[in-house]
Amino acid sequence: MPSTTHQCTGCQCNGGNCTFNVTTGKCQCQCQDYVFGHQCSLGQNETTVNIDTGSIPTRKASFSLKIDTDYLAEFEDLESSQSQDLIKKLEKQLEVLCKQAEPQAYKTVKVTKLSSGSVVADSEVEYTYPNDENKIQFLNTQLEEVLTEILTNTSNINMISEAFGYKTVELKNVSVPKPQIENITGLEPYLNCSGFANYTAEIANGQWQCVGPCKTNPDYCYQKGECQNDIYKGPVCR
Repeated sequence: MPSTTHQCTGCQCNGGNCTFNVTTGKCQCQCQDYVFGHQCSLGQNETTVNIDTGSIPTRKASFSLKIDTDYLAEFEDLESSQSQDLIKKLEKQLEVLCKQAEPQAYKTVKVTKLSSGSVVADSEVEYTYPNDENKIQFLNTQLEEVLTEILTNTSNINMISEAFGYKTVELKNVSVPKPQIENITGLEPYLNCSGFANYTAEIANGQWQCVGPCKTNPDYCYQKGECQNDIYKGPVCR
């Protein structure tokens, strides 16, 4: 859209940007996503849902790696400088590998305990449940197998080994608990459609989305007008 630095006054865009259009000689609103109209007050029938990702239970997996190096008494304290040196070195390698399982859902990985037997590092990786039924089922049913394949892959093990001066590294086990989110419906308590008036959350194509009242109530205008989703007032007939 051709625009200049003209100052636009009296332009009510309700969260959108007001710009001067050289072609028309008028100020126009550039609306945010899923919003349209000359004042950015009308919403599309489907919008993205708001998800409180910080409250959703994560998908966790635990595993242990045996590193063929001397065990130090200082490893009893994870905050000791010797422990921190080993942990930071190992977590740097594990982050790269654990992301491979599901890059978009990956959250964090941390070493939780160091014990003797050479050095056995118990670790825990977390993945965030996404708004996607297929990925939720992947995390619930395939994560253990995929992580095992990644952490036993020769190239990946060699990468960790190199970081520790080519010491032998061996995966001891991988375990996952029972999932707290069994399918896409389990996300419902953690989402809302409060951004737009009268929008409700529905599942479509394996994902939650916010649906406008004109779609959920197609006969709202009784065929005597066009229903529009006013994002502040709710459905209106034009």
